Amino acid sequence: MNAPPPPASPVRAASLSRGDRARVSAIEGRAAIVERLAAVGLVPGTHLVVVRGGSPMAIAVGASRFGIGREWAEALLVERR
Repeated sequence: MNAPPPPASPVRAASLSRGDRARVSAIEGRAAIVERLAAVGLVPGTHLVVVRGGSPMAIAVGASRFGIGREWAEALLVERR
């Protein structure tokens, strides 16, 4: 019987490229950034898709799409899916 694959190591969302899918595992950064990301629905457990890489990065969360700057993307720790 095959063992399940090991969990993916978290990476910064800023390292993702167009088309990458990920799940938010944690948010690190200033309280204002953490609060703002939570206000738009980016909390641990949220799944996202990168629509455009770079800065600003465009991401999709469910039916919503929005841009985040490099500082916000660096604050998001995600696991690639």
